[in-house]
Amino acid sequence: ICLQGSWKGIPPIHLPLASDPELFYPQAGLPLLFPQGVFVGSTAHSNPMLDKAIQNAPGFSNDVSNLWEIWKRDLSRFPHRLAREYLEKRTGKGMETLPHDPLARLWVQAMVYALGIRKRRELASRILGEDGGVFGDQGWHEITGGLYRGKVAYGDDLRRLYNGAGFILDIRQPQARTGLTQRMFDASACGRPVLTEFSPEIE
Repeated sequence: ICLQGSWKGIPPIHLPLASDPELFYPQAGLPLLFPQGVFVGSTAHSNPMLDKAIQNAPGFSNDVSNLWEIWKRDLSRFPHRLAREYLEKRTGKGMETLPHDPLARLWVQAMVYALGIRKRRELASRILGEDGGVFGDQGWHEITGGLYRGKVAYGDDLRRLYNGAGFILDIRQPQARTGLTQRMFDASACGRPVLTEFSPEIE
């Protein structure tokens, strides 16, 4: 937001995190390819350092499973806080010392990263079923098997996919505690229903 007359830059064509009506719009007559819905997105934002930390941490996969059992009961809880509380109990160290331990901070970040992948796998698999589809990076093939349908390019291909879906599933990454994603705008511009997590901004 700027005061009238104070903006000297390039005039905006459309706002960030809004949909371009030249790219995304309803298309009548397209076959319903995925009646059970689709999800389009990455398994996680790539982070080689966290991937390496996960591989080198003993018992990490068990810790992910344990924390997922806690988090899935209430996904509105902040995973960073859950991970810190879990690590405090596991190590016997108090919260006053953990924030100053670089390895503890790395463990928490790696755990939140892994929990985000687990969340997307669990929700996409349970909600979409056999007639749905997941589009995104190759990592989906490893965690969902037959649900993975490949990559899709942003623009015309994505518009056709959204118009051919019964609904679009929206799953936020752990670092986006609230807020709206780009797919909320693009899918809605195509006139398709969106199944998403609650956040105050939706209202």
